[in-house]
Amino acid sequence: MANISITATDVVRVSGSYSQGLLGATVDAGEMVAYDATNQYWVLATEISGGSNPVKMAISSGVAGQVIGLAEPGAEITLGSAVMTAGDVLVASATTAGKIAPHSDLVAGDTLYIVGYAKTTDEIVLILKYTGVELPT
Repeated sequence: MANISITATDVVRVSGSYSQGLLGATVDAGEMVAYDATNQYWVLATEISGGSNPVKMAISSGVAGQVIGLAEPGAEITLGSAVMTAGDVLVASATTAGKIAPHSDLVAGDTLYIVGYAKTTDEIVLILKYTGVELPT
């Protein structure tokens, strides 16, 4: 498999909390963002962004300097028609900043950041949990 293919215009918050954040880079709805505390803005997240830095899912698109909506843990988000397999655990991509992928894509040495799980083929429930666990070799 590969990163989940998400069309930004298909991303819709179904339920759950959201906040707003100032962007430091171009971000599309459906991408994962991490807070850069030094510069005080949100940028594309990587698998190791977690730890002490909050990570959220963008629910709108924007460019550096714009404010966008950010989904909080527990939110349910539609990502598009049949883009996931129901029941899959989804993680931060180990290959592309901001993207999400099925857990099965991780390989030895990748760090586990749980984004959420596919409630249906269209909808994700956000967990947003940095585990710090590196997959063994």
